[in-house]
Amino acid sequence: MNYDTLVQKLYTARTNLYHLFIHIVGYTRAVKKLLIIPDYLKQNMRVLDAGCGGGLLTKIMHGVAAKRKIKNIAFHGFDLTPAMLNYFRSWIHKKKIKNISLVQADILKPKQLPADWKNFDLVVVSGMLEHLPRHRIVEGIRNLKYLLNPNGTLLIFICKKNRLAHWIIKKWWKAEIYTTNEMQTIMHNAGFTKVTFKRFPKPFTYLNQWLHIIKAQ
Repeated sequence: MNYDTLVQKLYTARTNLYHLFIHIVGYTRAVKKLLIIPDYLKQNMRVLDAGCGGGLLTKIMHGVAAKRKIKNIAFHGFDLTPAMLNYFRSWIHKKKIKNISLVQADILKPKQLPADWKNFDLVVVSGMLEHLPRHRIVEGIRNLKYLLNPNGTLLIFICKKNRLAHWIIKKWWKAEIYTTNEMQTIMHNAGFTKVTFKRFPKPFTYLNQWLHIIKAQ
């Protein structure tokens, strides 16, 4: 079975379970506290949520922008799984939001994206890169790099390799996990020269055992 078919099947069957899982571990609250830092969101930005799923990151950023009265941000998102996109679209429709655009696409097939989806100021990705075949993760990140403008920022949340993650992330969610050294090499091979590893702030520091937060420019 191809990786894209496997991912679609997995997240179609576990759409609600996925959102329950990230809520229970406190991931939503942790990311919100991290992204509320003014440095990430500014006026007149073009933002891409790559592998947006049910819209976790975009929902958080949209809320942060509203709270800080940051205007004229255009949000875009793509994902492989129609069920996840439909979950996200229902929220957009319910909230009557006009500045979020969604498409179904595969980062390993970037031509599936609309032609004008480029020159983004910020590209964020969470829970997508782990599902790429290990030998293609560099390709996936390189494709994200091409979507950035020359001064843009890529912010990656990706599962960290440890024993507990091996059983929960690798076995249950069928995803890959990576060490810090592996991610440093991957980012370098993808063409990024300025790479910083960030950490979740208190009281969510426990998630630093689970996830890498990588800021690349």
